[in-house]
Amino acid sequence: MSYQEKSVVASLASALIVFAFYALYVFGMHQEGRLVGPEASSLVGKSSFVLMVTTIAVTVVVQVVLSVIHTAVTRETETILTDEREQLIALKSMQVSSTTFSFGFLAAMGILAIEIWEPHMVFLLIITSMFMGMIAGYIAKLILYRRGY
Repeated sequence: MSYQEKSVVASLASALIVFAFYALYVFGMHQEGRLVGPEASSLVGKSSFVLMVTTIAVTVVVQVVLSVIHTAVTRETETILTDEREQLIALKSMQVSSTTFSFGFLAAMGILAIEIWEPHMVFLLIITSMFMGMIAGYIAKLILYRRGY
């Protein structure tokens, strides 16, 4: 497995773990009844901010640890240079990610328009769509690396 594939797998795993903890936290808030009332939007906003910061921090730490382990095991340093193939893979995975997020966002706007859910629940759907898009992009990138283009 190439370093790029290992990097994608590590990013995918860390994103899934962080989002699982976030989903459990939000579900717990919902079960406790804290997502009802005027403070619900504030709680969702604060928890989403913490989610974003945590995701960035965990991703950076995981990539640094992966790089250190890879360098220690293989005695090779990774070059930062990218070729056309890697740029194409990045663009295709970004397209998958953006498309997935766009469908989730459109669903959220539709739900908001017909007033099925409260606005803070729609915001949670948007956050979930963002993470599903990120995960779909990682999976697409992994598949494209495995295919070889």
